[in-house]
Amino acid sequence: MASPPLLHAAVLAATLLLLANTTEAFFNVFNIFHPRSESDYFQNAFDGSLEQSIPNQPQQIITTEQEEQGAGVAATATTGLTKVPPLGPPSKAAQAVILPVNDADAGRPTGTWTIISENSGVSAMHLAVMRHSKAIMFDTSTTGRSSPTRGARRAHLMRMTGGYFEGEKAVRHLGACDTCDWREYPNSFAEGRWYATQQVLPDGRFIVFGGRRAFSYEFVPQPGQTNGQSVRFPFLRETTDDVENNLYPFVNLLPDGNLFVFANDRSVIFDHRTGKIIRELPKLAGGGRNYPASAMSALLPLDLRNLTSGSDPEPEVIICGGALKTAFRVGENNTFQPTLRDCARINLARVDAQWAVEAMPVGRVMGDMLVLPTGDLLLINGAAKGCSGWGFARQPILSPIMYSPRLPEGSRFRPLAASTIARMYHSTSAILPDATVLVAGGNTNAAYNFSGVDFPTEVRVERFSPPYLSPEVVGGNRAVIDVASVAVDGMRYGTKFAFRFHTPTAAVVEADVRVTMYAPPFTTHGISMNQRLLVLPVTGFAEQGQMYEITVDAPRKPELAPAGYYLVYVVAKDVPSVAVWINRCSKSANNEG
Repeated sequence: MASPPLLHAAVLAATLLLLANTTEAFFNVFNIFHPRSESDYFQNAFDGSLEQSIPNQPQQIITTEQEEQGAGVAATATTGLTKVPPLGPPSKAAQAVILPVNDADAGRPTGTWTIISENSGVSAMHLAVMRHSKAIMFDTSTTGRSSPTRGARRAHLMRMTGGYFEGEKAVRHLGACDTCDWREYPNSFAEGRWYATQQVLPDGRFIVFGGRRAFSYEFVPQPGQTNGQSVRFPFLRETTDDVENNLYPFVNLLPDGNLFVFANDRSVIFDHRTGKIIRELPKLAGGGRNYPASAMSALLPLDLRNLTSGSDPEPEVIICGGALKTAFRVGENNTFQPTLRDCARINLARVDAQWAVEAMPVGRVMGDMLVLPTGDLLLINGAAKGCSGWGFARQPILSPIMYSPRLPEGSRFRPLAASTIARMYHSTSAILPDATVLVAGGNTNAAYNFSGVDFPTEVRVERFSPPYLSPEVVGGNRAVIDVASVAVDGMRYGTKFAFRFHTPTAAVVEADVRVTMYAPPFTTHGISMNQRLLVLPVTGFAEQGQMYEITVDAPRKPELAPAGYYLVYVVAKDVPSVAVWINRCSKSANNEG
């Protein structure tokens, strides 16, 4: 188990704490322009004084003594929660949104939900799937004891950055061995990185943008080294406001090596090699999109098929939902505004790019946007009113939505089967190798509370099986990859890559088959960092008895697929196989995959 200082400073663990009910008190804490100090990071929240700041909620303050006595959390000698108290009856505030199935979709599969753990031991504020098909879920220790490395001892190299309190400048590494534990370097950054976004670069380095009152970026230093200074990024100061609606900026690596950076309602194309903004894109009007307004965003699948020699796919970014910029401010007075319904996408390859906007079936904030192995998107978790923050949202949305970017406008959204569990603030989700979705977390409280609140802390974990895995769709003919045929040294840029698969009951032809390659993200606070899906060109297809040998062209450069581990799926007649892990190798010396 990780050391207490590491737990206390868990990467990116961040919550907007309502310290007082007065406007004056609010500005004392959230004034983004005064110098940084310890009090900025809510030290009083954990010394007992918060009980006077939040009326009628003293039960949310857990002292060390209470922790050790097991008051809702595990004792020191145990890992995870040992007992979950009975849930109290929900109030009217907890009434959920369940979307009806479209008339055009009546009779079609909508997916299924299964609870796979009644008590995972932690409310999963952060979630990542590792290359040995184990998920790491962890929380900030300030909400109570948890088991942050549960099920994650076998993991590929993971770098985690930032946090708050003493962890704001830290970089942490989790190695790739059975006995590896976290290594923490507490003074790696020049500035604190709380609510910051991390992005992998083509050369294997990581860049980190923003954080509370950090209008800058830094490259993640090597273990044990310290950045002497950060790099000013005025765009982040320009896009902040009185409630900092530009935290966790959306960042995507584009095929030309530049970065798309979106904050609040503005976005730019940024060249990290020269430190210059190449161009600014049109404003996305209507409200705020980043924390605490917390929209969903993704880079749409990069289709490498049918490209002329040496050309790149045209990258498109999509941003859906969010909140009015005033949502956090009015939420202080228990007013919860409707969230944004608009879903906007932009083709970044076009010099005259404009946002194309359409409406979702319901507004959503704090949701997750996952790119499925088929290339469709899943919009899941979140709420219909309010914004991010402890107690700042109402009306959980229980129905996920499938978004199909290849369909015509007006037919892209499809409501799916509803969960029975509210997943709002601090909820997470992830695509698994078997093409199902792991859904966990949800804690709108300042500690682990299981009764007497509208939205009890969630330690249950669910699995959502999308419609493409329904029996009537699969028909017993889901492709099965022959793992033994997959090269152990992975792919090389610009080369051919061959492996075998079979279908159990019926033959397929080349036109039935796609091969997709997915980079699993690190997910927290509604943002899935480094998520990307590529559709690979099939250049060979041969039947070999009951098997098929398929050959694909590997991505030709790291700007398309940075070095690391990917999930590769065979999608036959729109049904994804169970994936195999493939190391996307480069020949550079700094490859750590």
